[in-house]
Amino acid sequence: MSCNTEGPHPTVILSFSSEKELDDWALTDKHEALFEKIEAYFVEPVAVKLLEDEERGTTDF
Repeated sequence: MSCNTEGPHPTVILSFSSEKELDDWALTDKHEALFEKIEAYFVEPVAVKLLEDEERGTTDF
């Protein structure tokens, strides 16, 4: 996970090694807890972008 705070709206970037990994993660309570922490950290709305394998280049989550 990385965060870009430049620009009008901060962007949190989540990257997964596969769509299955993302689907598995989405079925857990971890994603809800993460989004609650993200929302609590930022005063303004946050955009979340999920990157495809070709876009991200490395696995950082």
